[in-house]
Amino acid sequence: MRLLEVIGAALLITISLAVAASVGQAASSGPMVSIGLTSEDEGDLVHTAVGWRWEYDAGERADSITEGFGVRLNWVVEPHAAILSDDRDGVEFQILPMVQVTPRTWADSAVVPYLEAGVGLIYIDVTGFDMGSQILFSDNIGVRLDFGRNAESNKWSLGYRFRHISHAGIWASSNSGMNTHWFTLSYQLNGG
Repeated sequence: MRLLEVIGAALLITISLAVAASVGQAASSGPMVSIGLTSEDEGDLVHTAVGWRWEYDAGERADSITEGFGVRLNWVVEPHAAILSDDRDGVEFQILPMVQVTPRTWADSAVVPYLEAGVGLIYIDVTGFDMGSQILFSDNIGVRLDFGRNAESNKWSLGYRFRHISHAGIWASSNSGMNTHWFTLSYQLNGG
């Protein structure tokens, strides 16, 4: 089973990077720090993560399709590494492609709200949790506020994200999954 996990992880990472490369140069990119809180029957975890966030314009075609709905789409790719602590110790490495949606009426505001959702892959090594595998799917949905979005300078973002990780019963019979509440802070450099 370990070979299938590695092949699946490599395939999803390759697809994520290909999607990011196909949409062109990042509109912005920058460092991200996150704190995640997990409370499960097996124990509590604090996830302390650092990563990088690349944001891409969705392109003219997506723009023309979503214009009638009053929203704007962007693509986001976020790799991160985290140390897990509290009741158990461990590490995790995640790559997460997401779609980001914002109301067009807010696009030129100093503070811009976003809805984000995506499915990525995560490698997690933590003792005491019966996840069934160390390679898991990472389902995420969240909200974010950008500050200084259209200024000549860079921008700050604050966000909340709910994440569920599991292997969807694909790689093992045990699949307890794990839910985490994430609080994120990122700093985007214009022209990524």
